[in-house]
Amino acid sequence: MGVRGLTTFMSQYEEKYREKVFLRNCPVVIDGCNLMYFLYFDGPSAVVKRGENARPAGTSSKRRAVPNAHWFGGDWETYSQSVRYFFQQLKQCEIIPIVLMDGAYETRKISTLKSRFEGVLRDNVKREQFPGKTYTPVFLKTVFLEVLAEQKIPCYQTIGEADCTIAYVAHLLGDCYILSSDSDFMVYINSKAILLKSVKFAKAAVGKSVLQKEENNQEVKAEESPTKVWTLQAQFVSITRLCEEEFQMRDRRLLPLAAVILGNDYINAKAFKSFQALKPNGNTHTSSGRIESIMKWLGRKQSVQVGIDALTCFVDESKKKIMANSINKIVSMYEGMDGEKRVWNTLKGDLDLSKWISGEAQKLENGSNATFEGEEQEESVLNIAKDEVTDDDLDHLMRATVSALLGNESIDLYKKANFEQNLAKIEAKMCESVLPSWFLKGHTTCELQNYLLNLYKNHLVIFNPQVEWFEDDSCHELSLPIISVTAGILLCDEANKFYVLSRMKGRMEIKTLCPLTKLPVFGEVPKLFEGTVLNTEFKKQLTYDKKLALISETLFGDNAEARNYVQSWPASYRIWVACLLHYVLKKGNSKTLKKLEILAISCSIFLCVFKNLLVNPSEQKSRANPIPKDDNPNLTLFWQAIKESTDKLKNVRSFYQKFENFSEVTGKKFIKSYDMRISYALSEFLCSVFHTEMLNGLIDKPYKSPKVRCTINNFFIYNLSQALINKTISTDNVAKEIHKVFTSNFCKVSEMSLMIQEFVNICVKFLKL
Repeated sequence: MGVRGLTTFMSQYEEKYREKVFLRNCPVVIDGCNLMYFLYFDGPSAVVKRGENARPAGTSSKRRAVPNAHWFGGDWETYSQSVRYFFQQLKQCEIIPIVLMDGAYETRKISTLKSRFEGVLRDNVKREQFPGKTYTPVFLKTVFLEVLAEQKIPCYQTIGEADCTIAYVAHLLGDCYILSSDSDFMVYINSKAILLKSVKFAKAAVGKSVLQKEENNQEVKAEESPTKVWTLQAQFVSITRLCEEEFQMRDRRLLPLAAVILGNDYINAKAFKSFQALKPNGNTHTSSGRIESIMKWLGRKQSVQVGIDALTCFVDESKKKIMANSINKIVSMYEGMDGEKRVWNTLKGDLDLSKWISGEAQKLENGSNATFEGEEQEESVLNIAKDEVTDDDLDHLMRATVSALLGNESIDLYKKANFEQNLAKIEAKMCESVLPSWFLKGHTTCELQNYLLNLYKNHLVIFNPQVEWFEDDSCHELSLPIISVTAGILLCDEANKFYVLSRMKGRMEIKTLCPLTKLPVFGEVPKLFEGTVLNTEFKKQLTYDKKLALISETLFGDNAEARNYVQSWPASYRIWVACLLHYVLKKGNSKTLKKLEILAISCSIFLCVFKNLLVNPSEQKSRANPIPKDDNPNLTLFWQAIKESTDKLKNVRSFYQKFENFSEVTGKKFIKSYDMRISYALSEFLCSVFHTEMLNGLIDKPYKSPKVRCTINNFFIYNLSQALINKTISTDNVAKEIHKVFTSNFCKVSEMSLMIQEFVNICVKFLKL
């Protein structure tokens, strides 16, 4: 998250201390979360340009992006192309990308997280016709990871924030370069961070001696021939030179001390408020001015210890030791040797990095004070009570989480800083020694997203705003039953309450909820722990039928018709159909939409999800067996439809092209007719898919994971929904009218019409139309 104002301050010295970098055939450590956001919001092919109305002139994407994509919830095709292009360019440069992503939120940062959440609400949830630009689409990380998997690029997730591990891995690889726009990496000692905005890929001429052999086998040195090869080219400010030459800092650790004084996510800036009043030259009070005055003040100190002594000299003796200890810990963190060894050992086993591992790496590995010392253990060894983490430890951890969430600031700032340093150790110990190895492995390799670890460790779920209808609930609200069951598995007891960071109209709301540990038909949900002991039989207890029964009852209750209908579809489509029926069942009493409008939107989502199946039937047939493995008679209609629709492809494709055309999005007529309720409804559906996939992954995927990037076209859904709403609101026979619209566009392909008719009929029944 960085030190506020530091990047702007350093940019003043860019010309004087700039160094150019040409990289090829080497590893780079990538701040995955930072890159993920950069490519969506700030890169040359950004899907949504924050703070700007126009897209940048230059774009690497072959497809023109949907204008005002934030109106519709994002543009996944453009974003996936941007991510793909970036990593293909790295491959052209023969660069080995080591992508590291943040894990669960650290307890000491929850207050910061809460204030940022409030800021996102202010920017994106308003009584206006259009949504804000700065919300993070719910599937951003999922699509990013999907493209990395497609490109066969491994990605690793830390237990806590990834910064320390990124610096640690880079140091073990001979202080290799880090790609990140996070100003924290300017502070890490010996780190060489390249700002993402400065990165470009181009061919560079490299001189090469060519040896030619004549017929007599005598070697003759030819003239040097420049060879152009692809390189990553960038520039960065040399922090070491800047500190030494501009501010005469004799001890490099004085720069981390500046981060402490200015305030970062590890210490509250109020602790040093007297320094915030410093005014260089007696007349400026800007952020850069304060940083300059602090840097000059530190430059006059002989060492970091002298600086700490000067900072604490006016502090009460009773608090001085606590404060000095806390500052020392933060400064030592910036030395880059406090990373997670589990992540390092995993990536070292996956990638051939032996050529670049530094000479002192082995010494550092053996002697590091890294958070995680042990290798991955087997589950049999982990069948232990939670006595490694005492009840007092757990009480302290939850008390700190609740304090941060509910705004209890009664703890003395100095004591709080020291207390939170101990909390980090408790959190690490709790996750490493208690969680099963399959969970830790899935988390480390990003098979399980950090959402699950946040729920387990922090008892916290965050309803990040999407396209929100101000007067209605958060678009995550429909997914509460799904989240509650997931919490039941992870937290195991209704007494272990969890918290939801949500909204009430435009204001933040914190809900306290109980996990759902028992379902009416299914009974007791499987639990990760039995009492305080790890349930080593967790996976064995969950047969395929039980997993399916659990997720079906979570979504549909005791509605057997919905479950049977979902099972009538091929496995790769079931999660989409299941969440669509969940949406229809839950939205019957919507405050925002009429039932006819819900039906129109549901049918639009239905046709979007099955576009690939309808447009590429030959591809589907080549992948599928003539006789479905499910042995379900309901699949006959599905396979027959694919078989019979091949000769109608031209008309089917014309139908999709018609509703995917976004050429008029910026026109006055479209802007005037824009209906944010449709995008809000789509966001509700996508949130239910997201939360269902989190539960689905935890119980070993009874449904196949959704492929978001090649399935969801938000603009198509919006456009078709609006057209269908306009068609159906004037008729009494909704099902007949929607069926007529579909079949006329599909040129009356009888088998496909039957599929559409069946879906419309089941929706009409569930909506009680």
